Amino acid sequence: MRRRRWLTVPGLGMAGLLVALPAYANGANAPARAGAVKKLDRARGEIKLAGSGGTLKVTEDTQILKDGQRGTFSDVREGDEVRASYSGSGDTEAVKKLEVTTGPDAPLPGSVTDQAWYLQGG
Repeated sequence: MRRRRWLTVPGLGMAGLLVALPAYANGANAPARAGAVKKLDRARGEIKLAGSGGTLKVTEDTQILKDGQRGTFSDVREGDEVRASYSGSGDTEAVKKLEVTTGPDAPLPGSVTDQAWYLQGG
C-alpha cells in the first residue's frame, strides 16, 4: 500500500507536465503586445504598432487569426487591431501568434470587453 502512494505523487506530477507543456509550446506564456497596425512591410514581413518603437517580425511559422478565422499576412491591414505573442527582444521580435480584429467596434481578442462583445452578437 505504501508503495502505491509513493508512485501516485510522481505520477500526478508527470500528468501535470503533460498537460502544461503543449500550452507553453504554443506560446501561451509568451510575452504579448497589442495595438493598431501603424505600418506594414509585406516584403520584409514586418509590422509596427502605433505607440510602439519595436518591430514585430512575421514568419512562415507565425499563426495568424483574423476575426477568429485562420488567415495570412496578406489579410492584415494598416489600422487593424492586433495582439501579437512573440519571442525575442530588442528592436525586432519574432511573432508566434498574431490575432487580428477588424471593424470599428471590435475589441482586441482576449480583452475584458471581448466576451461581452461576442455575447452581443459582435
